[in-house]
Amino acid sequence: MRSRLGFISRLTLVTLFLAATAVAASDIENPFGLRFEPYEFEPAGGDKVDSEFGRFTVPENRSRPDGKQLELAFLRFPCTGGETCGSPIVYLAGGPGGSGIGTARFDRFPMFMAMREFGDVIAFDQRGTGESEADLDCGNPFFLPLDRPTDRAQAGQIIAGAAKACADKLIAAGHDVGAYNTLESADDLDALRQALGAEKLSLWGISYGSHLGLAMLKRHGDTIDRVILAGIEPLHHSWKLPSDQQTLLEKIAELVSADAGISGKVPDLLGSIERLLTRLDREPVQLTLTHPMNGTEHTVAIGKFDLQNVLTGFLRGPEQFAGLPDFIYRLERGDWIALGLQAGQQRLGEMWSMMSAAMDCASGMSTDWAERIAEEAKTTLLADAINFPYPEVCDGVPAPDLGDEFRRPGKSAVPSLLISGSVDGRTPPSNAERILPHFSNAQHLIVNGSGHNVFLSSPKVLAVMQAFMRTGELPFTTIDLPPVEFLAPRTIAEVSGEVLERYAGNYQIADDEFRRVIKAGNQLYTRRGNGQVLPIRPLSDSSFFYENSTTWLEFVVDENSVVERMEMHHDGSEEAEPAVKVE
Repeated sequence: MRSRLGFISRLTLVTLFLAATAVAASDIENPFGLRFEPYEFEPAGGDKVDSEFGRFTVPENRSRPDGKQLELAFLRFPCTGGETCGSPIVYLAGGPGGSGIGTARFDRFPMFMAMREFGDVIAFDQRGTGESEADLDCGNPFFLPLDRPTDRAQAGQIIAGAAKACADKLIAAGHDVGAYNTLESADDLDALRQALGAEKLSLWGISYGSHLGLAMLKRHGDTIDRVILAGIEPLHHSWKLPSDQQTLLEKIAELVSADAGISGKVPDLLGSIERLLTRLDREPVQLTLTHPMNGTEHTVAIGKFDLQNVLTGFLRGPEQFAGLPDFIYRLERGDWIALGLQAGQQRLGEMWSMMSAAMDCASGMSTDWAERIAEEAKTTLLADAINFPYPEVCDGVPAPDLGDEFRRPGKSAVPSLLISGSVDGRTPPSNAERILPHFSNAQHLIVNGSGHNVFLSSPKVLAVMQAFMRTGELPFTTIDLPPVEFLAPRTIAEVSGEVLERYAGNYQIADDEFRRVIKAGNQLYTRRGNGQVLPIRPLSDSSFFYENSTTWLEFVVDENSVVERMEMHHDGSEEAEPAVKVE
């Protein structure tokens, strides 16, 4: 198994000896082979924290207990609450495919530390993720035709073919792809509980992590102390309803109408979207785009489904849909490059982790749910583009459907806190409302103005979580965030190829840091180091902005029209990060 724990410190020889002794003892006493090593955990941009790195072993497929075994990994942050420490709290990452250990390293790290008041906090890597076995990443590429608008059925077949090629490769390597499902993961959690010698666990999860948490409640409910689940994905709700997307679009349109600075330029957001979709359905647009890395020129055709698919990306939350009015405003005025850059990028991809695909395909949907999605797709602006490439990709994924019994909600009396963002385009509050009748001891916190990343939407969310863990009661059941700040609609300037060529080159930010500007056709791109290649769009001959962002940059030239430097204004800041042109 390849290791990705670059942030873990080396052990001293003495520690290695002690750890080896502990492992030997635990192998005898513990049927799951649980073992710990002390580690200094270093979060991004933070101070090191003492933790323990743990591993235990489970069958890949419990119907074949004598078959292949998987080694699963986690980090344990010890409880700080003394005598008040309760059950271990296991963090369940979303995705499926997210790493609990990886999550702990970044923005949610302070939450991990705060939750230590109530018990050991465990950042768990589910099977097939992070440091846990098995590695089911294949990287099989897929290429959708560029010279004609995306046809959903054809695109689904192509992506399903990439999935099948990935699955075949994994099966040939000895992996049981069908064993990566939510029931096996729930049993992994119970194996972790037993290995730890804990009577009960508390669960803390988001998005797919809530899906896994609900399965755990249904399957091993008597072993659960309490749960905090956000961005609720019910067991029957892996595929999303078109009506929920339509409802969110209508909410966004209302917010735009109420914003005096935006509504004058975008007076009818829904009407504008409908007209654009009708126009592309009737007469697709053709663009010529040049690949920024290899210089090849391509004709990209854009149709109705391309726009529907791109628009779903704006509906994750306010951080994304803040740029929707600007995007639509420019499309209506002929800035098809804004759509072509995104739609073209979606045509060239690679198969994501088979763990993620297998988990989603196995959870599946009932016939009734599929029929409801199909009916709603007929009358909503974005149809069911939110689900693409599901369920089509499942034709290439050998993951047996878990069945309607798995998808039926389970009843629970476990103290539960459900958290929803009011403008979450992935897991809206209605998801939680659908399962609340099955919970006799649940409370629902709604964060008005939050999207999918609800844990980080307000410090008050953590305060409510802490109150729930201490007393079981909530100090309040709603949190109101400030109104979304929409990006002002922008107008694209026409800039000559000669001027664009002048800006291409390397710009030095610091001793070993560079940002490269690339001219590809009549489009500029930037790339910091080996990072992502991002298009920049012209506001004037010298000012450029990033799509769906307040970040912009200014090229500074001397009296002889020689480019001296670039000044980057991150997040619209007046303060600039300078970078001197070096070639």
